[in-house]
Amino acid sequence: HVKQNDVPDFDVEQHSQPPLYDAEGNRLLRVAFNQNIINKPNGSIPINNKFYNASARIEVLIAFVTRIGCAFSPSQFVNQQGEYNNGADHRFWCDRRSTSWVGSEILALDFDGTMSMEDFKQSAYYKHCVFAYTTPSHTAENHRYRAVWVLPRFITEQRAYSAMVKKFIEYYNADSKCKDLARFYYGNSNAIVMGGI
Repeated sequence: HVKQNDVPDFDVEQHSQPPLYDAEGNRLLRVAFNQNIINKPNGSIPINNKFYNASARIEVLIAFVTRIGCAFSPSQFVNQQGEYNNGADHRFWCDRRSTSWVGSEILALDFDGTMSMEDFKQSAYYKHCVFAYTTPSHTAENHRYRAVWVLPRFITEQRAYSAMVKKFIEYYNADSKCKDLARFYYGNSNAIVMGGI
């Protein structure tokens, strides 16, 4: 787990926001989606535009990613004019780059053959994992999948979020590219899903 002294001068209350809930009391996760990228495309397509901030229930995130195959980012961003909207009321096109990063309450890791799904289910952090899903390159011999955790609060301090991601990467020997603040992930409508609702 990330300790406060791992992130100098990090104040949880000052550098994070409380979770959002809808009228029925369901947690809303602040993410960014791109519905123009369905599954992993074969050819090259523009990947930075058409991401929009959204506030979605956990089951909606899972459905978008593993049933529709929609690309997502675990973070939210300002637009090119520096304006921010968390997507609770309407779609908000955002500028997906690290300099436009606003915050995140989701942590996602890629496992590219470094740990079997069975071993992952026995790991210390699996019980806190909201869901995991296989990527298109997954095979029975070479397990490739993505795991998603929800944080208690929406972290708005880059050093704190990066420290959390780094700890998880080191613990699991996961893909180091996951520490990129502007990283996005392809969905997979043909995925094997672990956990979820």
